[in-house]
Amino acid sequence: MSAPPSPPSSVPWTPRVGTDRRDVLDLAASLAADLRASPDRKVLDEVGAFTMGVPEELGGGGADPGTTLLALQRLATGSAAATLPVVHAHAASLLGEVPDGPVLVLPARGVVAEHGDGGWTLSGTIARADLESPQCKVVLAERERAFAFTADEAVMTPLGARTGLPGPASVRLTLDAVTARRLPAADTAPAMRLLLLGHAAVAAGVHEAAQSAARRYTAERVQFGVPIAAHDAVRAELDGLADRLSTTIAGLVTLAEEPTASAPARSLLRRAVRDCVAACRIALALHGGYGYLTEFPVAGLLRDAVSLRALAACLDHEENGHA
Repeated sequence: MSAPPSPPSSVPWTPRVGTDRRDVLDLAASLAADLRASPDRKVLDEVGAFTMGVPEELGGGGADPGTTLLALQRLATGSAAATLPVVHAHAASLLGEVPDGPVLVLPARGVVAEHGDGGWTLSGTIARADLESPQCKVVLAERERAFAFTADEAVMTPLGARTGLPGPASVRLTLDAVTARRLPAADTAPAMRLLLLGHAAVAAGVHEAAQSAARRYTAERVQFGVPIAAHDAVRAELDGLADRLSTTIAGLVTLAEEPTASAPARSLLRRAVRDCVAACRIALALHGGYGYLTEFPVAGLLRDAVSLRALAACLDHEENGHA
């Protein structure tokens, strides 16, 4: 595949899109504005965002993987907390669990599945689960099979460190012969790849939100008679933010259209999260530094970025057979 065109320094690179994809992305951008005002999942429920990339035969919108990831990135510019459940919903649908409520997809590391006369049971410990609610459906994926159960059927132990994202509660789940349903998926790799790429898309959305905040502030803040954005050092920082964001978005589009192993998706997630955290720190520095943590909205973006780094670390492993 040929390399994407060199991105302009002021906006992220986005591939040429047809009318259908443009309509979806325009809707996502509009929803992101609504989410900035009120990060409520009802806003996304009403327009079918949780199933936009689910095949039409399963009742979804049928958007292709590239469009779905780009839409997730747009949504995350408004709220990472509201967009992450959309990522998990799409991953669950690939495993045969089209959700009708909150769902969390995780690798089945540390959990053993056993089949007996009463069906399947799960035992073990999930070190970290970030739940929307105690009734959240949890889907655990191994290499060739996946299981679903309700979170409140396990013992939930609150963790000292929360994600920092509004809403989710970080807990350790202890399963002692918890009854579970085996899902129809015979190959869980596509779902786990989507989970990795979806988190990378969310990181890119937070990155873009931080970049936009930095551009607005530096264009308005005047120092020595000119906006601080006119100073070479500041302009170089802003251009660097845009270039790194463009690289992530180009990677999302490329990997979405090339169903390969999970390793490239894992690599992109690492880079996207790293660049997201750096972008938020740079944006905060351009606003005046850590002394302004509570004064500007960009401080919340930094907390989201650090939280995304923690969530990504739970997914970024190679022991689960999805190499």
